[in-house]
Amino acid sequence: MKTLFILLLASLSGTLFAYEGAHSYCQKNPIEGISTLHQVNDSDFPNEKIYIHSYLKSKFEPNKKTVLFFSGGPGASPRSSEFKLDSVNVIFFEQRGMGCSRPNSADLFLNPKFYSSKKSINDAAKILSDYQINEAIIYGHSYGTILATMFAHYYPEKTERVIIEGVIGKADIGIWQSEHRREKLQETFESLDDTLKDKILLYSHHNDLPSTWFSVVGTMMSYLDNGYETYKGFLANILEMDESSFISFIKNFYTQKGFTATSLLEADDGDMTFGMITCQELSGTDKTSSMKLLFDADNKLQWDNINEDNRNYCLPLGISQSKALDLSNFPVLRPITYLIGEDDGATDLAQAKYHYQNVAKGISNFLVLKNGGHLPNLASLKDNRPCHDEDDCKNLQPLKAQVQFFEQVVLSKNHIAQKDIEIINTMIPLPWMLYE
Repeated sequence: MKTLFILLLASLSGTLFAYEGAHSYCQKNPIEGISTLHQVNDSDFPNEKIYIHSYLKSKFEPNKKTVLFFSGGPGASPRSSEFKLDSVNVIFFEQRGMGCSRPNSADLFLNPKFYSSKKSINDAAKILSDYQINEAIIYGHSYGTILATMFAHYYPEKTERVIIEGVIGKADIGIWQSEHRREKLQETFESLDDTLKDKILLYSHHNDLPSTWFSVVGTMMSYLDNGYETYKGFLANILEMDESSFISFIKNFYTQKGFTATSLLEADDGDMTFGMITCQELSGTDKTSSMKLLFDADNKLQWDNINEDNRNYCLPLGISQSKALDLSNFPVLRPITYLIGEDDGATDLAQAKYHYQNVAKGISNFLVLKNGGHLPNLASLKDNRPCHDEDDCKNLQPLKAQVQFFEQVVLSKNHIAQKDIEIINTMIPLPWMLYE
């Protein structure tokens, strides 16, 4: 009934036949790599042929170990997180509703029952079986840490070890309203000189600007390593703009997202996956689930408590109730390595600690990058490339050292010792800390 309602909405928008299935999408957006389509089973749709797309950036070598990567979002394409490692095979896959894993049926694309974290991990298990891989290293980032955790819980026999970065522990309002981020943004504001603070407050009460702009821009900066320090310099530069230029610049951070900006069937790649998973499993329908902050009368940052995702995604999809996945319900016995940014503005350090204390039942290593952001390790893997000349090679040395640390230590050791941390810290700008 809910799917019929959604199809009716799409029909009324005049775009019923605008849906683009996987075949058409993949012809327009081919992958650079070695692609495979896996037919998977779904008990909710026993008569449907459902295919999930996986790919490698280089030839699969059976004699090597394999890393299976779970991308984040939900709805973030693995194509934006690709990396190569010399020592292992790396398998990426596009989750349901995304890229070449879009169903060829619009009815399935719009059906909430087609999407769930549990179905994604079952898809991943089928991928490993098709590659005839008995056991893999499971690596998840951001929302992908939920999938990595659940995979290791339900498929321990297929899991050698788990590596999770930008960790979610409990998908309640805490994944939206990070107290650490609020405090760091407040500290950033307080550290500025009075002239800059006055300008920030003036623009935060400007009729032509959203009152949440300071936190929206700051949150994006907090994804970076040393993000809050970087934000200070960024603010000093943009606040030198004239009023008209500043307003125009800030509005670029508020591009409309969700199904209020487009028809359901013409959703951008990943939008449907984001909406379906967020609205069903990640507290997306909680009306106060908002990452945005505004200044109160005392110039203190407080949550605006306006859930735009509910309005832009959940309501158009007809989803009115959301679970809050609690990863403590999925204990993991296999070894887990946590790679955490201390100042990660997307997934709070407290989320990782909750996971560490309530999920990890076997050997675990908890590494925190001082002043690190949302991709304390993955950024190095993504940016890894051959150097061009002597200066370029010198500049890339810290990045290369982090990649080597990941390959030689993180992928191979059940227990990471303090001496391992001390060695890598001599070669990179921000130090790793071993949390006990």
